[in-house]
Amino acid sequence: MRIAYPVRSKFLKPCEDAIRKNKKSLLAGFPILIRLSPQGYNGKFHVNIDKNSNSFEVDWKNPDPTRFPVRVRAAAYVLYKMGFYGSFIISHETGILTIQSISLSSDDKNNSKECVKLIELQKRPSELLTVHKNFESEGCSKDLRVKFLLEFGKTIKPRELFPVLHDDAALLVEKNPFAFALAAALDRGTRAEVIWTIPYYLQKEIGELKPAFFVNKDINEIKKIIQKLPIKPRYVNDAPRTIKELSEIVVNEFDGDASKIWKNKSAEEVKTTFQRVHGVGPGISSMIVLLLERCFGIHFNDLDHRNMNVKPDVHVIRVFGRLGFISQPNEKEVLEAARKFNPEYPGALDAPVWVIGRKWCAADAPQCTYCPVNKVCPKNITSNDLNENGGVD
Repeated sequence: MRIAYPVRSKFLKPCEDAIRKNKKSLLAGFPILIRLSPQGYNGKFHVNIDKNSNSFEVDWKNPDPTRFPVRVRAAAYVLYKMGFYGSFIISHETGILTIQSISLSSDDKNNSKECVKLIELQKRPSELLTVHKNFESEGCSKDLRVKFLLEFGKTIKPRELFPVLHDDAALLVEKNPFAFALAAALDRGTRAEVIWTIPYYLQKEIGELKPAFFVNKDINEIKKIIQKLPIKPRYVNDAPRTIKELSEIVVNEFDGDASKIWKNKSAEEVKTTFQRVHGVGPGISSMIVLLLERCFGIHFNDLDHRNMNVKPDVHVIRVFGRLGFISQPNEKEVLEAARKFNPEYPGALDAPVWVIGRKWCAADAPQCTYCPVNKVCPKNITSNDLNENGGVD
């Protein structure tokens, strides 16, 4: 359908200001985010803007063009007026208008290549990956924020996903399946370094770390052991029950060998087993399967990556918000956003987002310069930190 450009609209100026301010980002294929009032229709549209036409083509199914979202219409007109011709993805969701170029006219393509070259020549820390060249061959069907995340995810080493306070703690988690299962089951509400180091300190306190030890202890005895540790799980009253129930399952159903929980088992069986343990829900059980697959090379024949989602902890929620994936910082929106932006494997976003949240995107004083998604992040830190017209600084 073709939609006529608007004669006037209160959204023309904010769109023009944002596009003018972030012209290089638009030419380079990066999304521009424009913060508007939270009203208006949500939607995502493929828009084609012709040089010699007073209307634009869009994949709009409604036969009534007057029902077309006025914010998207205004953005299309500003692109036309400023000489941006070609294909664009324009979307609006809860007050955030996003514009991203898909293919530009020949003149603008040349400008785009120059912008990408300039960005690639900027100095970056050696550990970060330059991913623009990969995007050129893949096209722009996937959101560039997602592409940057997935490319960065390929560079993450397994040990980064279970950080520890002591090197021997990492070796214990790698070599002792029960230590891995125990830490993973306790992973809630506490810094990752603390959680993945707890098995190490438990072993120092009781001797060899075996599930049979805890089977023979009651809840109060286990609680006293935890109280002696130099570091503790956040929920010290719930942790003894978690440890006790996991130990009983391992001993009574898997001959004391925690690795049998996942060896020759389906992903669904693994998740079901762990969810029988107190405090372990779908998020933690999915995380366990993801870690087993990524860090320990366990292959699950039934694993449908479309049903594997992120674990929405504080880091993931914070980074999703700053990337503009969600409008409200809650678990439900995070899970929905992961499915929306990477439907073939939502869980693939978990590791890169989590690492970014821990290393660079801190709650206070984020180090945006060093972040691997800096160039495509709208930086929704606070209303003051985000530039008034949106977009990437």
